[in-house]
Amino acid sequence: MSQIFTLQLEYIGPEGKQYIYPGLIKCAQDLILIDCGYPGFLTKIENAVQKTGFSMSEITAIVITHHDLDHVGSLAKIRCRYPGIKVYSSVIEAAFIEGTEKAPRLLQAEELYDTLDDDQKKYALEFQKTLESIDTAKVDEYLSEGKSPWPDLLIIETPGHTPGHLSLFHIPSNTLIAGDAVVIGDGEPEIANPEFTLNLAAALQSVEKLVKIGAERILCYHGGEVNEGVGDKLKALLRKYDQLKCK
Repeated sequence: MSQIFTLQLEYIGPEGKQYIYPGLIKCAQDLILIDCGYPGFLTKIENAVQKTGFSMSEITAIVITHHDLDHVGSLAKIRCRYPGIKVYSSVIEAAFIEGTEKAPRLLQAEELYDTLDDDQKKYALEFQKTLESIDTAKVDEYLSEGKSPWPDLLIIETPGHTPGHLSLFHIPSNTLIAGDAVVIGDGEPEIANPEFTLNLAAALQSVEKLVKIGAERILCYHGGEVNEGVGDKLKALLRKYDQLKCK
């Protein structure tokens, strides 16, 4: 039986108590974790997985939707403690995960530095150092649209937030696992940090692709689940950006 679980990981951020929501999928013989939190989140993930009735030692695969600090931060530590887990990502994001290419988020931070006020530059440098400190990890297999190792999961290429971003669709539960292709704010889908989205036009095209999936439920890494009116809410998000372009 194929099942999907929403993990809730609590942490203290700039706005106080916050949460991220990795997915956990039981699919045939595999137990698949979707993304793995900030650095230092290994224990949080182990505890969250245990609440589902599984254990971390049962996980066979990790899918990384994209190389951002909060999605890949604990990957190296997980691989070290659980070396039997296979890691999957797009071929584009694999280069950043493995450290063979400089991550676009770091390049973006470096490019923005000279545009900042002097009082902001100290924090910008700290952020750059944090990005530079992300531990690299080996990716075992590449995922691409139309090719999935798991019969109950569709792989959807959703570039924009980052160039090789992936989303997934769990067919039995009609659930879209969006990663950061979409986030939930005040109960409504939004573009993740649009001012820092690497390619906003591509991100909106990815939302158009997600509308066509026809999901009844959406799991967003930031904001959690929406279980009603998913298609209408995604269309409303696209209309909002169409209206902004007309102004």
